[in-house]
Amino acid sequence: MHAELLALLAGLERAKQIRIVKLIIHMDNESCIQLVKEEHLVSNSLKSVVKRCKDLIKERGNSFKLEHTYRELNRAAGWLANRGVNSGIIPILLEYPPMDLHTILREDIFGLAIPRAIAN
Repeated sequence: MHAELLALLAGLERAKQIRIVKLIIHMDNESCIQLVKEEHLVSNSLKSVVKRCKDLIKERGNSFKLEHTYRELNRAAGWLANRGVNSGIIPILLEYPPMDLHTILREDIFGLAIPRAIAN
């Protein structure tokens, strides 16, 4: 959860830096979204990150939104996260998507459905 909140914070700070005025952020971690959207008790290790995320979103009023999306609809983000974890390198800003990600992005653009198993 800490890594996802740090990624959210980095994205919000970058959006502010390059003056993005309207942004919808899709995350597949509902717990992170709840921490940022609601007034939950936050552990000390996450408190400052959550507060900074909240502050950056509040600065933009209604023009920045944080929404949940299922992991199957957030495949590009998952691919990038796995690449980061497996590479062991420091975070970098990519100007263009890596070639290996093009197929996933194309499938997202065309709305390729990915089945989701739901247990009763």
